Amino acid sequence: MRLYHRKTGVRLPDLPEDHPDFIAAWMKEENAGPKPTRHDTGTLGAACRLFEHSAIFRGYSDVYRNTMSKHLGDISGRYGKVKTSALRERHIASDLARFDGHAARTRLKAWRSLFAWATSEGGLMESDPSRGLRRARVAKSDGYPPWTPAEIAQVREAWPIGTRQRAALELLHWTGARAVDGRSLTRGMIDSDGVLRYRQSKTGSEAFVPMRTPLPEWCAELASDLDLALQAVDAIEGKPLLFLETAWGRARTAASMSNYVSNLARSAGVAKSAHGLRKTRLIALAEIGATSHQLMAWCGHLTLAEVERYTRLASRRRTVMGTERKQNLQNEDGFLQNGPVRG
Repeated sequence: MRLYHRKTGVRLPDLPEDHPDFIAAWMKEENAGPKPTRHDTGTLGAACRLFEHSAIFRGYSDVYRNTMSKHLGDISGRYGKVKTSALRERHIASDLARFDGHAARTRLKAWRSLFAWATSEGGLMESDPSRGLRRARVAKSDGYPPWTPAEIAQVREAWPIGTRQRAALELLHWTGARAVDGRSLTRGMIDSDGVLRYRQSKTGSEAFVPMRTPLPEWCAELASDLDLALQAVDAIEGKPLLFLETAWGRARTAASMSNYVSNLARSAGVAKSAHGLRKTRLIALAEIGATSHQLMAWCGHLTLAEVERYTRLASRRRTVMGTERKQNLQNEDGFLQNGPVRG
């Protein structure tokens, strides 16, 4: 898998991301990134710079702010010298034509966020030239597919307890944390009651996961998953404060964490993602009868609508099943079979 430095576009060595030569190459590009261009007042470049320093932009979540910053940087680099007063709908449409599907939608969000600020608090523009544009159509998708029990077992066999790869698998599988949050989970986030408590980067909401506390009755049958997670993270030499630090004692970036999980899975013959592990946990909780509020607490969702698709499908299955629910749930995949699950 080829990796490139995000800022400079330079290809990085084909080495593990915790290899000293890979880290050195990455740091070289990080420190040698392009210097920002200063644009004259009234230009699009100046507007992008001011927007990124605004209170509205700083209020975005880390994940969303990072995404918007990349698009604003590209917009500034391409069209920074253009006067904002000269912008018309056809100019924005021409830029959007360079993208497809979700990428086009995200680009339009960047334009509209910039113009919303520039026409109100920024006071730099009188109207929004993107106002009449429609969002790009995207094909319906089930998103990242969840891992099956067979795939998890396959990766466990490839990476034994004591390896960092196994620790990453088990911790993300148990917590259901996104890669961007899983990379920064620490032992210090486990409170005096044994509950792992962390604030999510994407939404800012808190998630609560039982770690070193007896499991409540409603999820007691998941004890084996918790036991494996604890074994895996405690087997790492020195038991570092940061659960998933690199071999050199550093935290991974969000992209690096995602790539790390995809790569450790691929090396075991499994083509799945870190986010697929999050969906696996949500499905497992729904199948044992977790309520929407229990799912929200565990995985940090903000609204009932985000989790009810899991509980709704699980409930429909239970209405047609007998007393041998556990046995019946163990179909060949171990997952909900009456429809796709997104999220």
